[in-house]
Amino acid sequence: MKDNNFINIILSFDLDNTLINNQEGIVNSFNYALKKYNIPKIEKSKIKAMIGIPLNEMFSKIQSNIDVVKLAQSFREYYASKGIYEATLIKGVLSILKYLKKKRFTMGIITSKQQKMV
Repeated sequence: MKDNNFINIILSFDLDNTLINNQEGIVNSFNYALKKYNIPKIEKSKIKAMIGIPLNEMFSKIQSNIDVVKLAQSFREYYASKGIYEATLIKGVLSILKYLKKKRFTMGIITSKQQKMV
């Protein structure tokens, strides 16, 4: 018997700042890359203001003679080993996801991160 009233709703959630708060890991990874090349650290607030733009573009805003690709690689080096673990779930997310799962919603995560980082 076919249920013609069944509608399959798919919910997609952005990972960063919707499901998790990963600002600490991003800030620490950014400053790690700067420190590695003897570039002075930047205030957290300035880094947080750049979150969301591409990594190479973030590093291009820093006055340095170091290639932004090298800086981005160093960022990813730290983020992969430590920064990824400095993220926290946003308050209330887990209970909402459990509720939606119980209601049989199909859910997915959207991110521009490499899959191994998700």
